[in-house]
Amino acid sequence: MATKAKKTGGEATPGPNPTPTIYWECSAGPAWQWRSADPSHTGFPVTVNDSRSGTIVLPSNPGYWYPCIELMLGGTQPKGYACLRYFVDQNGINVQAMVYSPGEWTFSGLSGKISQTSGNGGFNLSASFKPISASRKGKK
Repeated sequence: MATKAKKTGGEATPGPNPTPTIYWECSAGPAWQWRSADPSHTGFPVTVNDSRSGTIVLPSNPGYWYPCIELMLGGTQPKGYACLRYFVDQNGINVQAMVYSPGEWTFSGLSGKISQTSGNGGFNLSASFKPISASRKGKK
């Protein structure tokens, strides 16, 4: 009989199939726009609100990158992506953040209980098993 992972404070204790809540926050510089799903309004200026955040529960899969948000840099097509993955290995539960612009650059954070990209591409992603600290808001 399989046992379920026990959740305490947003973080699952290691078990056969832990499924913790993952918190993420993306912040971007003023040149970027948040991509909209509405084709008549493709972008929302970052200058109005420089961060987006959310939560997700994912099964462990080191090969799957969850797409948190798409960004635009002029034009109508996405030019930047913020993604994260969740996996379990010999060190326990891990989250890893990644931002990229196809054919241009990719920045990945280290995997662990918290992961943060460098922001060198003009936007940054933080991911954690606990809520992202309010003290980090606004940092690029």
